[in-house]
Amino acid sequence: MGETYLGTDVYKMAVEMEQIGSQFYRACQQKTRDDKVEKIFGYLAEEEDKHITTFEELLKFAKEASDENPFIQPVNPEYIHALVSGRVFPAKEEAMQLEFFNLKQAIQLSLTLEKDSIMFYHEMLNMTSHHDVDLVKRILDEERDHILQILDLKKTLKV
Repeated sequence: MGETYLGTDVYKMAVEMEQIGSQFYRACQQKTRDDKVEKIFGYLAEEEDKHITTFEELLKFAKEASDENPFIQPVNPEYIHALVSGRVFPAKEEAMQLEFFNLKQAIQLSLTLEKDSIMFYHEMLNMTSHHDVDLVKRILDEERDHILQILDLKKTLKV
């Protein structure tokens, strides 16, 4: 049997992944020379920042509502960092090595990264304490909403 995580662990992972995503999008924003693409990456970074706030609030709720399970211990923060680093979003240093983006490529990249994050959380469902599965589902709902926002943006921009 694999590892089991508490809902609070998954929320900590979500906060860190959103921080990495925000840094990545801001690095892409700085690199581009296209005003529209710069605005898109700025928007995406702001959305990641909103998710950080949302997940931090949900983490507080999860701590208050969690049943203490003596058989499952919270995961070490360094382990969480190692688990999520580079998992979905490349490091901001890697963003600086990417080629310049056009608008269509920027939107497609963001969709791909957000879909990858959904796949990550789907996997986390299988590794989360059964008492906390609903907490992970809330993260998935937030991520799905983010994809819908990007798809709306894609439709509005006609790319």
